[in-house]
Amino acid sequence: MKKIIISLIIVLFLSPCSQAEEAVKDNADNSKNNNPVVNTQKIDTSKNEILKDNSKEQKSKDVSQPKEDVKVQPKKNVKKTSTHKKEKVAPSKKEEKIKSENKKTEDKKALEEQKKAEKAKIDEILIKKGFLNKNKKSNLKVTYYDEIKYAFQKHYECSSKYDLEGLKELYADNYTNVDGFSKEVYFKLVEKTWKSYPNIKYKLKIKNIEIAQDFAVVHVEEQAIATTSSKTKEVKDIGTLESYADSIYYLERIGGKWLIISDTVLFEQTNLKYGSARFASTSLAAPTQVKAGSQYTATLKIVPPKDSFVVASIGRENITYPQSVAQEVFRKLPESNILERVFTANTKNINEYAVASYGITKAEIKNGKELKVYVTGLGFVMYRVNVIPKNNFVKVEDEKTK
Repeated sequence: MKKIIISLIIVLFLSPCSQAEEAVKDNADNSKNNNPVVNTQKIDTSKNEILKDNSKEQKSKDVSQPKEDVKVQPKKNVKKTSTHKKEKVAPSKKEEKIKSENKKTEDKKALEEQKKAEKAKIDEILIKKGFLNKNKKSNLKVTYYDEIKYAFQKHYECSSKYDLEGLKELYADNYTNVDGFSKEVYFKLVEKTWKSYPNIKYKLKIKNIEIAQDFAVVHVEEQAIATTSSKTKEVKDIGTLESYADSIYYLERIGGKWLIISDTVLFEQTNLKYGSARFASTSLAAPTQVKAGSQYTATLKIVPPKDSFVVASIGRENITYPQSVAQEVFRKLPESNILERVFTANTKNINEYAVASYGITKAEIKNGKELKVYVTGLGFVMYRVNVIPKNNFVKVEDEKTK
């Protein structure tokens, strides 16, 4: 866009110069065409006619005189014409020089104005979104904001192309996530996810960016949609995965690049559904944050398809690597379509998941006697519960002991 604008400016400045050059050429051509030699021919003709009327004796005298006049007049006129040409050519070169210099200065001014206009637009957007103060505009914040935005654009592109090495370049070597996983462990999980869901698609939306010198905090909404690479034996159908997370990324500017050094997951929920479970309304609710060792309730609600019933199980899993699997105890979903379970949060300073597994079944009577039960759908729901570790170094003195 900048190049187009600059080229248009150049065209606008060149067009008057070219017109001036054409005008100078036309004047020069006209001066050549209006050469006084043509006038001398007319004078010669008129004088010859007069000589015819004169006597024979005066012919020789009169003829000699006009010859001298003819010779003298063109010479004088030619000299005058040549000086006239020089006088006209000299100013045109100066004008061209002045105009070219003026064009350069005008181009510079136009480019500066263009840059100012672009910067003003960026500042206006940042002010509206609350990233920049109206009274104190910081060029540093604008530049860093664009760099961070570009880093997350690259993050999205690498994830969409399943470019593991490209994605690794956006994370610092000392990266540790909210669950205590190192960079190596984290990317093993990413690689495993891509193998299980080869067509996974991501969405990423930046909600807010806060910058403090070489450190930044970026609030991001993330979504993922995928289908499983294989079918289940029970349903003989592929599964669909839907995941949503509300996350905060912590970045540091290292070697001129913004790298992710850690993150926090504020909210995370994942649904995996097979068969008729895709048509069932399912939700799992639990507190997003609890104190270590405290109790909390996880609630599962399922509205199954018509003429079917549900068996379900709710459990709790610590977030570790490799992942631990919760014990499943299936129960028939009551008529209220709600199943609840109370858990005690771990005291190991580890975040955990409230997990639920369920199966949708349908019963049919065959031959008027036999009751046959079919599994028409399977589902799995996972909800993150962040555990606040107990601080053993907080001491409150009892007033009675004082």
